Amino acid sequence: AGLSAGGAAVTNVASPVASTDAATKGYVDTAVAGSTAGLATQSFVTSAVDAAAAGTIRVVAPHSDWVPFNSSDPLTHTFFSSQRQVSRTAVGSSFLSVHAHTPVALYGKAIRFIGVELCFDTFASTTLNYVEVNIARRTLGRNLMVSDSTTRTGLACRTYTLPTPTTLTTGDSPNLFIQVNWTVANAQFAIGPTTFIYEQTTTPAP
Repeated sequence: AGLSAGGAAVTNVASPVASTDAATKGYVDTAVAGSTAGLATQSFVTSAVDAAAAGTIRVVAPHSDWVPFNSSDPLTHTFFSSQRQVSRTAVGSSFLSVHAHTPVALYGKAIRFIGVELCFDTFASTTLNYVEVNIARRTLGRNLMVSDSTTRTGLACRTYTLPTPTTLTTGDSPNLFIQVNWTVANAQFAIGPTTFIYEQTTTPAP
């Protein structure tokens, strides 16, 4: 049977040696304090920010998010799991654009916009004539970051890197738009994944 102290305090207990020995309150308090030292200054958020700062943050805009720059353009769209094929019912050029669904801050710190990767395929009778990376502002204006007017054909994934990475602020929305030319009506131009690329900063969130 167990030993009952009858509600009285047990005093003058020696420090425990075996795992089954009794321990005083002072011994337990000291052991617990040592095992939790430093925990008050640590948090999941701090660890997550440190991990993010070590690499890039990549946000994929699905091909379904692309929209025509002019809603009246004679474009038709066919969707597949890996791409969106855009055809034009008349010969000519059209602009298409996509915005990144990205917060301007992460874990309490601002993020910096550093580039975009665009994947596309021109098939036959279409060309990619222009690419522009910009940041749409809440003032309804936009700031040009990168432009490329080289005519391109074929299947490719191209990364457009900003000459100067830009820290985002409230209301900023990175944007990519392209101009495609059709020399034959109903020819196909394919858009695959579009990846907006960021990096963590140590700047407090706006």
